[in-house]
Amino acid sequence: MNQMTKWLFDTTYLLPFQGFDVKIKNLKNDLENLFLSKEEDIAISSCSIIECKWSAIKQFNKHNDKLYLDKSTRAINHIFNSNIFTILNSWEINQVNIYADELRSKGMTDLMDCWILGTARVEDRKMISEDKEAREFIEDLNDWKSLEILNWKEFKNNVLN
Repeated sequence: MNQMTKWLFDTTYLLPFQGFDVKIKNLKNDLENLFLSKEEDIAISSCSIIECKWSAIKQFNKHNDKLYLDKSTRAINHIFNSNIFTILNSWEINQVNIYADELRSKGMTDLMDCWILGTARVEDRKMISEDKEAREFIEDLNDWKSLEILNWKEFKNNVLN
Protein backbone atom coordinates (compact mmCIF):
# COMPACT_ATOMS: atom_id res chain seq x y z
CA MET A 1 0.00 0.00 0.00
CA ASN A 2 1.35 3.43 -0.96
CA GLN A 3 1.95 5.88 1.83
CA MET A 4 -0.06 9.07 1.48
CA THR A 5 1.75 12.34 1.03
CA LYS A 6 1.41 14.56 4.08
CA TRP A 7 0.11 18.05 3.34
CA LEU A 8 -0.22 21.19 5.41
CA PHE A 9 -2.84 23.61 4.09
CA ASP A 10 -2.40 27.32 4.72
CA THR A 11 -5.18 29.46 6.17
CA THR A 12 -6.46 30.55 2.74
CA TYR A 13 -8.14 27.18 2.25
CA LEU A 14 -10.22 27.52 5.40
CA LEU A 15 -11.66 30.93 4.55
CA PRO A 16 -14.35 29.75 2.07
CA PHE A 17 -15.95 27.74 4.88
CA GLN A 18 -16.42 30.99 6.80
CA GLY A 19 -18.14 32.55 3.82
CA PHE A 20 -15.13 34.55 2.65
CA ASP A 21 -14.49 34.83 -1.05
CA VAL A 22 -11.10 33.50 -2.10
CA LYS A 23 -10.06 34.29 -5.63
CA ILE A 24 -9.44 30.69 -6.67
CA LYS A 25 -11.96 29.30 -9.13
CA ASN A 26 -14.13 26.49 -7.70
CA LEU A 27 -11.99 26.28 -4.55
CA LYS A 28 -14.76 25.45 -2.09
CA ASN A 29 -16.20 22.75 -4.37
CA ASP A 30 -12.74 21.28 -5.04
CA LEU A 31 -11.98 21.23 -1.32
CA GLU A 32 -15.26 19.52 -0.49
CA ASN A 33 -14.55 16.82 -3.10
CA LEU A 34 -11.03 16.38 -1.76
CA PHE A 35 -12.26 16.00 1.81
CA LEU A 36 -14.89 13.48 0.77
CA SER A 37 -12.31 11.38 -1.09
CA LYS A 38 -10.10 10.99 2.01
CA GLU A 39 -7.23 10.12 -0.33
CA GLU A 40 -4.80 12.67 1.08
CA ASP A 41 -3.35 13.25 4.55
CA ILE A 42 -4.31 16.88 5.12
CA ALA A 43 -3.43 18.93 8.17
CA ILE A 44 -3.71 22.53 9.26
CA SER A 45 -1.80 24.44 11.88
CA SER A 46 -3.62 25.71 14.95
CA CYS A 47 -2.27 29.09 13.81
CA SER A 48 -4.67 28.96 10.86
CA ILE A 49 -7.64 28.71 13.18
CA ILE A 50 -6.53 31.89 14.91
CA GLU A 51 -6.03 33.61 11.54
CA CYS A 52 -9.55 32.60 10.51
CA LYS A 53 -10.99 34.13 13.64
CA TRP A 54 -8.95 37.30 13.09
CA SER A 55 -10.40 37.56 9.58
CA ALA A 56 -13.91 37.31 10.97
CA ILE A 57 -13.20 39.87 13.70
CA LYS A 58 -11.76 42.25 11.13
CA GLN A 59 -14.92 41.99 9.02
CA PHE A 60 -17.13 42.32 12.10
CA ASN A 61 -15.31 45.51 13.07
CA LYS A 62 -15.56 46.87 9.54
CA HIS A 63 -19.26 46.08 8.98
CA ASN A 64 -20.59 45.81 12.56
CA ASP A 65 -22.28 42.56 11.52
CA LYS A 66 -22.23 39.68 14.01
CA LEU A 67 -22.92 37.25 11.17
CA TYR A 68 -19.15 37.22 10.44
CA LEU A 69 -18.45 36.01 13.97
CA ASP A 70 -21.26 33.45 13.86
CA LYS A 71 -20.07 31.99 10.54
CA SER A 72 -16.53 31.82 11.86
CA THR A 73 -17.61 30.02 15.01
CA ARG A 74 -19.64 27.49 13.00
CA ALA A 75 -16.76 26.89 10.59
CA ILE A 76 -14.22 26.45 13.37
CA ASN A 77 -16.53 24.10 15.28
CA HIS A 78 -16.97 22.09 12.09
CA ILE A 79 -13.19 21.88 11.66
CA PHE A 80 -12.80 20.62 15.23
CA ASN A 81 -15.63 18.09 14.99
CA SER A 82 -15.40 16.76 11.44
CA ASN A 83 -11.95 15.16 11.31
CA ILE A 84 -11.49 16.64 7.83
CA PHE A 85 -8.09 17.90 8.88
CA THR A 86 -5.52 16.81 11.35
CA ILE A 87 -5.00 19.87 13.52
CA LEU A 88 -1.35 20.31 14.45
CA ASN A 89 -0.97 22.33 17.61
CA SER A 90 1.99 24.41 16.52
CA TRP A 91 2.18 26.21 19.86
CA GLU A 92 3.10 22.97 21.64
CA ILE A 93 5.96 21.96 19.35
CA ASN A 94 9.17 23.57 20.60
CA GLN A 95 11.05 23.11 17.31
CA VAL A 96 8.31 25.05 15.50
CA ASN A 97 9.02 27.97 17.83
CA ILE A 98 12.72 27.74 17.00
CA TYR A 99 12.06 27.66 13.25
CA ALA A 100 9.56 30.53 13.52
CA ASP A 101 12.17 32.61 15.32
CA GLU A 102 14.74 31.69 12.68
CA LEU A 103 12.46 32.88 9.86
CA ARG A 104 11.55 36.04 11.76
CA SER A 105 15.21 36.85 12.46
CA LYS A 106 16.01 36.40 8.76
CA GLY A 107 13.40 38.97 7.80
CA MET A 108 10.04 37.24 7.40
CA THR A 109 7.51 39.71 8.78
CA ASP A 110 4.31 37.67 9.15
CA LEU A 111 4.61 35.82 12.45
CA MET A 112 1.78 33.40 11.65
CA ASP A 113 3.46 32.46 8.37
CA CYS A 114 6.67 31.79 10.31
CA TRP A 115 4.80 29.43 12.65
CA ILE A 116 2.89 27.68 9.87
CA LEU A 117 6.01 27.15 7.77
CA GLY A 118 7.88 25.95 10.85
CA THR A 119 5.10 23.46 11.46
CA ALA A 120 5.33 22.13 7.90
CA ARG A 121 9.07 21.68 8.29
CA VAL A 122 8.92 19.96 11.68
CA GLU A 123 6.07 17.68 10.63
CA ASP A 124 7.74 16.92 7.26
CA ARG A 125 4.68 18.02 5.32
CA LYS A 126 4.41 19.59 1.91
CA MET A 127 2.81 23.02 2.12
CA ILE A 128 -0.13 24.27 0.07
CA SER A 129 -0.16 28.07 0.05
CA GLU A 130 -1.00 31.00 -2.18
CA ASP A 131 1.55 33.16 -0.37
CA LYS A 132 4.09 34.01 -3.09
CA GLU A 133 6.18 36.16 -0.75
CA ALA A 134 6.62 33.34 1.76
CA ARG A 135 7.44 30.89 -1.01
CA GLU A 136 10.08 33.18 -2.49
CA PHE A 137 11.49 33.90 0.96
CA ILE A 138 11.88 30.18 1.72
CA GLU A 139 13.45 29.46 -1.68
CA ASP A 140 16.31 31.82 -0.78
CA LEU A 141 17.17 29.99 2.46
CA ASN A 142 19.48 27.00 2.07
CA ASP A 143 18.24 25.27 5.24
CA TRP A 144 14.64 25.50 4.01
CA LYS A 145 15.01 24.37 0.40
CA SER A 146 13.66 20.91 1.22
CA LEU A 147 10.28 22.39 2.22
CA GLU A 148 8.11 22.01 -0.85
CA ILE A 149 5.41 24.64 -1.31
CA LEU A 150 2.73 24.32 -3.97
CA ASN A 151 -0.08 26.71 -4.75
CA TRP A 152 -3.62 25.41 -5.29
CA LYS A 153 -3.30 25.25 -9.08
CA GLU A 154 -0.11 23.18 -8.83
CA PHE A 155 -1.66 20.93 -6.19
CA LYS A 156 -4.81 20.44 -8.23
CA ASN A 157 -2.94 19.74 -11.48
CA ASN A 158 -0.25 17.47 -10.02
CA VAL A 159 -2.05 15.69 -7.20
CA LEU A 160 -5.80 15.77 -7.72
CA ASN A 161 -5.80 14.98 -11.44
